[in-house]
Amino acid sequence: MHPLALISLLILGETLNLYSILGLFMLFGIVKKNGILQIDYTNTLRARGMPRDQAIVEANHVRLRPILMTTVMLVAGMIPIALGEGPGSATRAAMAKVIIGGQTLCLLLTLLMTPVAYSLFDDLGHLHPLARASARLRAWFARPAAVNGRTRA
Repeated sequence: MHPLALISLLILGETLNLYSILGLFMLFGIVKKNGILQIDYTNTLRARGMPRDQAIVEANHVRLRPILMTTVMLVAGMIPIALGEGPGSATRAAMAKVIIGGQTLCLLLTLLMTPVAYSLFDDLGHLHPLARASARLRAWFARPAAVNGRTRA
């Protein structure tokens, strides 16, 4: 379960029911998409030769607007459902409240924790002996075939 969405359920005094679980599934997809797009663009910038820290900042800067647009539109679309009255509105309100609370809290998680985690895992990857050996092999195969008139064996 998504802990930030469950925290929002506790704060708002809602129960975990079928509709709130559907809201959790929706959150999984949106939060995952935001994180993947951030990491993908960071990797693209690094492949173009940008240093890691600069690529992280630039990717966050570029992806900020789409992430904010997704969050604002999702929250704005769920407010009428959360505040609705009438038959069956209480069950649908649980889903809307999970999405509003979870998406709002996940916005902070996506914008702050994803870059930090990317940086930490990248540092750990350079410390691992297999990663260093793999990097040396890639560098060796990337060299030209003939260096100083001699060919590679």
